[in-house]
Amino acid sequence: MRGATDAGFGKGFDAGVDGCGASFFMRGVPVALLCPDADGHGEDVSPVVLSSVFLVVMGGALACFVRAYAVRRHEGPHRKSAILGASIDVFGTIAVIVTVRGFGWHIPTEFPGVALVHRAFAYVSTGVLVIQVSTGALRHPIHRHLGIPFLGIYTATYALAVWAYAPWW
Repeated sequence: MRGATDAGFGKGFDAGVDGCGASFFMRGVPVALLCPDADGHGEDVSPVVLSSVFLVVMGGALACFVRAYAVRRHEGPHRKSAILGASIDVFGTIAVIVTVRGFGWHIPTEFPGVALVHRAFAYVSTGVLVIQVSTGALRHPIHRHLGIPFLGIYTATYALAVWAYAPWW
C-alpha cells in the first residue's frame, strides 16, 4: 500500500475495514495478511496487520521488562524475564528493519513528527538496553540503578509508537 488514505489510515478510517477495503474481522487470516499492491501486480502486507503485529510484539517485550523489574530481587525469574524481553526486542527491531528497508513495507502515519521522535527514542532505548544487558551479565552495581530510567525510556518509546503507528488513528 502506498498512500495513507489507500491504506485505511486516512481521515475517514473505519476500524473495521483494513487496507484492502474489506472487513478485517470477516476475512480469513491468510487472506487478511495480504492485499493487492497499488499497481495490482504483487502483494504487500496490510499496514493494519503489520502495525498491529509490531505493537503486540514490542508490547510483549515491555511486559517482560516490567516483570523483570518487579521480580528484581529474585535472580532466576529476573534473568528469565529480562533475557526474554531483550530477545523479543532485538528480534522485533530486526523484523522492523527487514520489513521496512528490505521489503519496502512502510506503515503510514498521521503523525510524522511523533514517528520521528519515536525513532530517536528507539535508538536511545536500544543503547540503554545494550548497557542494561551488559551490566546485568557482568553483575555491575550500576545495573540496578538503570532499571527505572530504562523502563521510563522504553515505555515512552512504546507509547510514541502507539501514538504514531496504531491502526485506529
